[in-house]
Amino acid sequence: MISHFIALKSAVDEQVAGLAALTGLSDENLRPGLVLFGVIPLSLVFLCIPRSLTTARHLFSFVLSTLVFSLLFSFEGFLHLFTSALLTYVIVALGKSHKYTPVAVILLTMGHLSFCFLKAQIFDKSSARFDHTAPMMVLVQKLSSFAWAAYDGTLPVEKLTNDQKVRAIHKFPGLVGFFGYTFFYGSFLVGPAFEFRDYQRFIDNETSYPSLPSRSWASVKRIGIAVIFLVGQTLYGEYFTFNLCLTDEYLLWPAYKRIGYVFVAGFVARFKFYTAWKLAEATCILIGLGYSNGGWRAVENVNFFGLEFAQSPKVFVDNWNQQTTLWLRNSVYTRIAPPGSKSTGLATFFTYLTSAFWHGFHPGYYVTFVFGGIVTMMGRSLRRTVRPLFADPNSKLARWKFVYDVLGCIGTQFIFNSVVSSFQLLRLDWTVQFYRNNYYLVPAMILGWFVLFDVLKFTRLIKRFGRWLGVRYENEVVVQRERKSATAAAKKASGETRKTQ
Repeated sequence: MISHFIALKSAVDEQVAGLAALTGLSDENLRPGLVLFGVIPLSLVFLCIPRSLTTARHLFSFVLSTLVFSLLFSFEGFLHLFTSALLTYVIVALGKSHKYTPVAVILLTMGHLSFCFLKAQIFDKSSARFDHTAPMMVLVQKLSSFAWAAYDGTLPVEKLTNDQKVRAIHKFPGLVGFFGYTFFYGSFLVGPAFEFRDYQRFIDNETSYPSLPSRSWASVKRIGIAVIFLVGQTLYGEYFTFNLCLTDEYLLWPAYKRIGYVFVAGFVARFKFYTAWKLAEATCILIGLGYSNGGWRAVENVNFFGLEFAQSPKVFVDNWNQQTTLWLRNSVYTRIAPPGSKSTGLATFFTYLTSAFWHGFHPGYYVTFVFGGIVTMMGRSLRRTVRPLFADPNSKLARWKFVYDVLGCIGTQFIFNSVVSSFQLLRLDWTVQFYRNNYYLVPAMILGWFVLFDVLKFTRLIKRFGRWLGVRYENEVVVQRERKSATAAAKKASGETRKTQ
């Protein structure tokens, strides 16, 4: 049996090598691409399985994911994934009612993922290798979400938020159903990660809608988008990389050309993510998973137009890797700071820390997260103070709002395209060299914002100027309303007292 598997894997490797030579695609891009494109037609087989045969549907996902990953990548990597999933199931089954069980699951799965990251980083010097750590990142999200949902299912309903009520698992699944969820073939490799109850409702056909938009057309559209970005990655990926920004040739370019190149390099760097995530979305939608609120958006991981035309850092972040953002909010942030809690600072710290460890240990990741967090705070500050100068219809500058929006979009794209450079370069010395070769523009912007708004308290001056323009700042309007309400209540109470007297 083992010898047959080894022979089959060798044959698959030979075919992949021949296809790579024929197409000119790298092994790093070809193998994931074969999986993501290959499982789409196999969805037709999944659809042929009657809905009443739920066990068969679970087994289809588990067996397909096992075979595909073991043959195209490595059986050893699959064992890492299987071990994390099995241990999580046992731990949650034995202690789902204990409040620290989900914490234990997060520590276990994140610890296992960190071990695999460090092993690959130390012993495999090439950062381009696609291995089991990619699906393990998705698995960490699913397993920790599963643990929290199982714990929520043991609590009284009145103690849960509305979101937690929807996600709570009241009937603990069998092992086959659990593996069907964790190794669901449509999202196993690159996501999107979704809640167990969403998968359970889909498999058990619990949710019924009077009419649904065409899932075939929605799936085809996403496949078309993925193909466009795949072609773009193939044609331009090697010509627009942040590594070129480290060369002597780049230093000979004028400033405008360097800035323009950073714009394009950052955009092209996202092509592979658009391709992978849109193909995964297409697979899920094709079989009917992912409908919510009038559209096929429940498994969306990235909103292209929302991201590429974002006018502020917050909007940019909100439209990127959306399912991971939801996971961090539901499994980390709100668990530390429930609604109404005052420990939001601690929750924010641990959320960013979890996100950083979840990505790996290359220094470039941490530079990106630190700068990204600061830039997001910078954007919020500007939105509260500068944006009302143009957005408030009472302002004398309101007619220039379109210009402000365009400049905001350009600025957001440039800043984030620069910030994500360290995510691609990975090394700290290369990151420093990148910023040096681009005049330290982004660090200078951050420093300037800190000095003006934090040290010199420039906010007061801007608001004073805004009031002169006719701007009514939102928080000040709220305060005025509260004062009016309080005054009216006081007058009413005073009048009632006089009548009584």
